[in-house]
Amino acid sequence: ASEFAKDLFWDESNAWKDQLYVFANQWRMIDRVLCRTDYVVCNSPPILSLFYNRPHSEAFVDLVLEKCHQFDTMLFLLKRIAPYDQEGRRETEAESNRLHDEMSEWLDLYGMPYELVESSVDGWNCILSKVVDNGNRNGFNFSQA
Repeated sequence: ASEFAKDLFWDESNAWKDQLYVFANQWRMIDRVLCRTDYVVCNSPPILSLFYNRPHSEAFVDLVLEKCHQFDTMLFLLKRIAPYDQEGRRETEAESNRLHDEMSEWLDLYGMPYELVESSVDGWNCILSKVVDNGNRNGFNFSQA
């Protein structure tokens, strides 16, 4: 599922500041794929709406958690190893690094299991292998080509 917040960036919209709007539209993108597939891979999992919307209301937290707990979710935090490319991003490299560190601390603080994986071919293969293994354990018959 594509990243709705990235669509807003390319539209040069400030709507990305409204995390309820971003969450609802990101959820819509995921939901329309889920009705046709068993797995969805996305660059911005809905749980991150809580990270980007601080402080947030209890009602917003409840909504996000209710939706996110409907599924068996695997979170991977990517470690950039390639040179930073500003194209399509709001943040500078320093800001991006700070957000990455904050996100890691936030995930740890809230006990959200995730794995730090290099953003590389090896990292993507690692993620694919873990998704396939998880699927096979849960009754899916995945085969890697």
